[in-house]
Amino acid sequence: MTWWYRLWPAILLLGPVLCGRGASAQVGHTAASVEWMTSSSDRVVRASIQELSLSEAPTAGSDLPARRHAAVTLRVLETLKGERAERLTVAMPLHDSEPRLREWQGRGTVLLWFLVRSERGAQPEWRLNEGAVPGVLPLELGRRVPRPVFSMDLRLLDTEARILAAVRAAARHRTDGPAPDYHPLPVPRDVMQRTGRAGDANAVIVPADARLERLGRRWSRPGHELWLRQAGIEALRRFKSAANIALLKGLLRDGASSVHSTYGPDLVEYRERVFDARQAAYRVLQAWEVPVAEPVLRVRLPDGPNLAGSSGPSGRNE
Repeated sequence: MTWWYRLWPAILLLGPVLCGRGASAQVGHTAASVEWMTSSSDRVVRASIQELSLSEAPTAGSDLPARRHAAVTLRVLETLKGERAERLTVAMPLHDSEPRLREWQGRGTVLLWFLVRSERGAQPEWRLNEGAVPGVLPLELGRRVPRPVFSMDLRLLDTEARILAAVRAAARHRTDGPAPDYHPLPVPRDVMQRTGRAGDANAVIVPADARLERLGRRWSRPGHELWLRQAGIEALRRFKSAANIALLKGLLRDGASSVHSTYGPDLVEYRERVFDARQAAYRVLQAWEVPVAEPVLRVRLPDGPNLAGSSGPSGRNE
C-alpha cells in the first residue's frame, strides 16, 4: 500500500486546522515535493519513451478483473540519481493513461521518471514510484511544465530548469542511516492551487530530515504568514533538542493571533481570538513533556450577530 492511502485520513483531518474551528473538510489533495520524490526513488532519469508494450495481469489476491499494465522502454538522456544506463524498461499500471503515453511516445516528449526497484525477481526490474509521483505518471518537461511542483521550501517549480536543478540538489543530499521518513506539510488552498489542483485540505509531502528542521526553525519565527509559522512549529515536533525547546518556549509569549468563529444552535456567532503560534508551540512542548505553565491561548470576544435577526446573549449586536 502506498503512503497516501495511509496518510489520507490524517490529511482530511487537517481541514479544521486550515479553515478554522467548526470547518469540515470534504476532499483532500496531497502533493509530493521534489525532494521527497527524489529521496524516495532509487533512480531518477530524464528520458523519452522508445517502446510501449501492453499486457494484462490478475490483481493479486482478488477476484477483480485483470489490470492492464505497460512495459515502457525508455531512452535515457540523463541520469540524475542512480546508476547510468542508456535504456531502461519500466513497469507501470495503465489506468486511463495509455493515450497519454502513446502521445508522448509519438512526440518524443522528454519526461522525468522517478523509479524504484520492482519486487525481487519481478520483471521489468524497474517500476514507477507510485508513492511519490503525482497522478502515477512521469513529469512532463518543457520550458513551462504543464504540472508545476513544489520544492520542500514551498517554491513553485514551473520550468524544466528549476525542476532539474532541484532534483540534482536533492540527489546530492546525503543522510546518515536509513532513508528519511516523510512529513505532511499542511498548506492553504490558495497556495496549493498554484500547482493547478487543490482540495479542502492540502499537504505537501517533504522528507523528515535535517532540512525540515532548518525550515521549521526559520518558519516558526515572526515575519512569516501565520499558517506557515504553525506548520514550521509543528514540523519541529520531530526534532526535540535543547535549542528547539528554547525556541518554542520563547514563542509562548508570541502575540500573533486570528479570530475563530463558530455558530451555536441558537444561530449566534461565537467568536474568540486564538494565539495560534503560541498554541502550536505549547502543544509541541507538551508532547515533549517539557514542564511549562500554560499561557493564555484563547480570549473570548463579543458575540457576533444572530443569524435569525435577534441580538445574541450579550444583549446587543456587535
